[in-house]
Amino acid sequence: MSALLVSSARAAVVIDDFTTTTATWPIGSGGSANEAALGDVAGGVRDTSLAVASFNVPGLDSVSASVFSSGGFSLFDYQSTAGADGAGTLKYGRTSGGADLNLDLTGESLLLDFFSFDYPADQPIVVTVTLLQAAGGGTNSVTLPSSYYSQSGPGSLLIPLLPGLVPFLNDVDGIYVALDAPQAGDFRLDRISTVAVPEPASLSLLLLPLAAATRRRRA
Repeated sequence: MSALLVSSARAAVVIDDFTTTTATWPIGSGGSANEAALGDVAGGVRDTSLAVASFNVPGLDSVSASVFSSGGFSLFDYQSTAGADGAGTLKYGRTSGGADLNLDLTGESLLLDFFSFDYPADQPIVVTVTLLQAAGGGTNSVTLPSSYYSQSGPGSLLIPLLPGLVPFLNDVDGIYVALDAPQAGDFRLDRISTVAVPEPASLSLLLLPLAAATRRRRA
C-alpha cells in the first residue's frame, strides 16, 4: 500500500509527541519499555518493544531505541549497527496497559512525522499499523496493509484509515505502529497524530507517493 508523503497538515489528535518519558533509555535488542502515567500520550501508556530479524555478527551487531526530550527536541530514536536488521513497535491504548482510547477516527488518516532517516541502500522503513476495538470480553483487530517511508531526511507519512478496511473507525481503542527499518537503518520519529482526510476530489492522491521534506519546529 502506498501512502502520501506530505509537507504539513493540521493535527486532529496527537497520539504521541514524545515530550514525556518515565523509562530508563536506551533499550536494546529484544528489549521493551512500558511507561505509565504519561498525560500527553493517548491512553496514558507508551509500550515500546524492539525485535531483531538478523545479525551479521552476533555479539557485535545490535539495535537500540530511546525517547529523547531535551533542548527543544522530542524524538523516538532508533539506531542499528551495520549488520543488524530490526524493528521497533509502539503500542497505545488497549492491551498495551493503557486505557482504551475511545477515538472516533472516521474521516481521518494517521500521520507520522519523521525528523530524520538515513535511508541506507535506498531501502524504506516499512510501517504497519494495527487498530483495535474492545468487543465484549475480547478484542477486534485489523492490521492495515503496510506503507513505506523512503524520504531521506525530514518528512511525513500519511496512512489512510479507510472504512472499507476498518469497520470500527468510530470507536478505536488501540493503535499499534510497527516500524521495520532496513539493515543498518537509523531513524528519528517526531510525532504520531491524526489528520482529516482530504476532500473526495483529492482522495485519489493518497495512492501516489509524493516527496516532501519540512522540518517541524517546536514552539
